[in-house]
Amino acid sequence: MWGESVPGYAAALASVDDAPVLIVDEMASLPIPALHRLLSAEVPLILLLGTLSGAEGTGAAIEEKVFKELGSDSAEACHHASLPSGVSKRDFIKLSLQEPVRYKLGDPVEQWLDSLLYLDVPAPPADPEAYGVVGRAKFLEIDPRSEDPLVPEVMGLLRGHYRTSPNDLTRLVMDSHIRTFALVSNEGKGPPAVVVVAIEETPERLGSSGAPVHQTHLLAHGVEKEFPHLALARQRGLRPWRVVAAPASRGRGFGQRALQLLEAHVRGLGTFDWLGVSFGLTAQLFRFWSRAKYRAVVMSHAPNDLTGEMSMKMLLPLSDAPPGQ
Repeated sequence: MWGESVPGYAAALASVDDAPVLIVDEMASLPIPALHRLLSAEVPLILLLGTLSGAEGTGAAIEEKVFKELGSDSAEACHHASLPSGVSKRDFIKLSLQEPVRYKLGDPVEQWLDSLLYLDVPAPPADPEAYGVVGRAKFLEIDPRSEDPLVPEVMGLLRGHYRTSPNDLTRLVMDSHIRTFALVSNEGKGPPAVVVVAIEETPERLGSSGAPVHQTHLLAHGVEKEFPHLALARQRGLRPWRVVAAPASRGRGFGQRALQLLEAHVRGLGTFDWLGVSFGLTAQLFRFWSRAKYRAVVMSHAPNDLTGEMSMKMLLPLSDAPPGQ
């Protein structure tokens, strides 16, 4: 487990309960299980410090898996980080530093970097009515390298929710095997309601990039470890890697509509044998993909050290191609 190899970590963790204040710096760099464990400490005051949005990436996992629970009105909602004995509820207060500490406000170098990494893109509309009716949304393939006016909005939506390192942006722009789609509301006039980023897992990629097969063919490799006879990596697959919905569009069917149109689009191409997804298992995500007709194939035998979640792999067959063909 994480932390066992860090000198002094175990001893420090054992003495946490005796401290009047627990300060956790660079919290976004910690695995989620480690954060949950620290939040269960018998300490009156816990300070979590870190950068959640910047050039080095975003703390999206912290926002989704920790802050949402801590910010809930119900103490029971924070089910991962159990409360210390005798404590019925913690007050969660979030403070943000707006004034830069390294550069002056409005520094041209900082502005250039923000523009380059799409950090200056405004947040998506907070009014649900801005996204119109689900049936009128248009499904488009977006080239991040183009001058399409939708690119900044698409990249901004991805940045705000899922990008965890600058390399994610580099891969999105430079990797020809990554494809970006957007479900754009109001017949394509905007704003984007859902963005889907998918990675091709095809035989041509095996060994061509120099990366290990478990990196280029994450889903196929994981399935073949359990079912070698399927030879999934020898078929042509497309794996949704990021599915991001604008916060105000959630719960209205835009996500399911995006998956339906992705399936129709890929079937129309006639070049792929399957769609598949790999994700940290939660009840909500399992229901989401099941509604889109994806079926569970493999679940990991142990939780992921970084997220504390079991890994789930699901497939949606697109052709009758026999295994290995």
